[in-house]
Amino acid sequence: MLRAFPGTTDNSLTQASWIDIVDPTPTEIAAFEKAFSLRVPVKEEVSEIETTSRLQVERGALYMTAPLILATGDEPWIAAPTGFVLSKTVFLTVRFVQSAIFDSVSKELNVGSPTLVYVCVLEGLVDHMADLLEASSQGS
Repeated sequence: MLRAFPGTTDNSLTQASWIDIVDPTPTEIAAFEKAFSLRVPVKEEVSEIETTSRLQVERGALYMTAPLILATGDEPWIAAPTGFVLSKTVFLTVRFVQSAIFDSVSKELNVGSPTLVYVCVLEGLVDHMADLLEASSQGS
C-alpha cells in the first residue's frame, strides 16, 4: 500500500514530500523509482542486522534501515524492520508491517519539507519506544 503526503489529485507522486509504502508491490516500487530516480529498499535489505549496512549515501540520498519494535497495549512486541530514504525532494518510509505510529504521524503532520517529516516520524518512533520501555519496566 502506497500513501503520498500531501495527497495528490493527479496521481503525480513528485508533489509529495513523504511517501509511505507498506509491503510494496512491484507497481508501487516502479512508480516511486520513476518519480524520484531513487531506489526502494527491499525487505532483505531492511532486515539486515549488520550495523555497517544501516546507513548509506546513494545518488545524494541518505538510505537508512532500523530494526524497530512495535506493540500496543499488552500485545507481544513485533520486530518491524523499516527502511528510510531521505533526499532533498522526498522522504520515503518502506516497511512490511502495519503500524499505528506511522498512521498517527500522518494524521498529526501538517506536511512540510522531507527533512521535517523525517524528524516528525523519528519523534513518533522514539516516543513509542520510550512508552514500551516504560511499560516493560513497570511490569517487572
